[in-house]
Amino acid sequence: MEKRDLTYDNEHNLKLDIFYPDELKKAGPTIVFIHGGGWVGGDKASGEESFWKSFTNDGFVVVSLNYRIFPQAIYPESIYDVSRALKFLRENSEDLNIDKNNVILSGHSAGAYLALMNALREDLKKESGIYPVACISFYGPLDFLAGKKQITKSLIDRIRYKHALDLTQLYLGKHLKNASDAFLIKASPVYYLNEKTLPILFQQGMRDHLIPSAQTKSLMTQQRETGNDQITIELFKKAGHGSKEFFTDSNRRRVLSFLQNHIH
Repeated sequence: MEKRDLTYDNEHNLKLDIFYPDELKKAGPTIVFIHGGGWVGGDKASGEESFWKSFTNDGFVVVSLNYRIFPQAIYPESIYDVSRALKFLRENSEDLNIDKNNVILSGHSAGAYLALMNALREDLKKESGIYPVACISFYGPLDFLAGKKQITKSLIDRIRYKHALDLTQLYLGKHLKNASDAFLIKASPVYYLNEKTLPILFQQGMRDHLIPSAQTKSLMTQQRETGNDQITIELFKKAGHGSKEFFTDSNRRRVLSFLQNHIH
């Protein structure tokens, strides 16, 4: 069973799809998936969501949503789009058979960034009324300040990550080298991590051509400094950005285990 193209934001004509287990008898734990695309492309029905739709077979309701991309919007508007989608789900949870107290946010790449910001920022959770029980990030941008420092020091890295830098400039509305440290910290998920942070599964490929390696190192430093054992970091040695290693049966089992461990 599914419900497609439900409008959650009339002003910007933003929609979402909902997929249900075959025999859902009551509100089910809900995965809200946010697609990637470098903040310039992608769609809720582009195929990325198929991995997550498979969890309906395990009793989960799965939501896939659209948000505004460049040039319709830049930072921070897409973050607030996701917040409005979550508010819509909460306000309509009874009619939509969604367990508003058992929501997990997930995303790929730019979508993982948006999931993390909505899972970590207290102001956004208060606004939407959704307090996620967990979050899953597949190769999401984490720390723009670390990226700025890395490319400032290394010409090779400026060349290696040129495409990522171009996408980031479009999204942030300014080049990393011209952005203040304070601006980049506010825009970076990693700086919202603390000892009370909800359970998060980070999966990252070590051959990623879009996420500078300094961002993963920053994440590991933050995890160590907060002492939060709810933060799980899994590094795939041979994986690139969005490569097949993330979508294997074995990784699906790891993700399912994480999901089942954190729903009420």
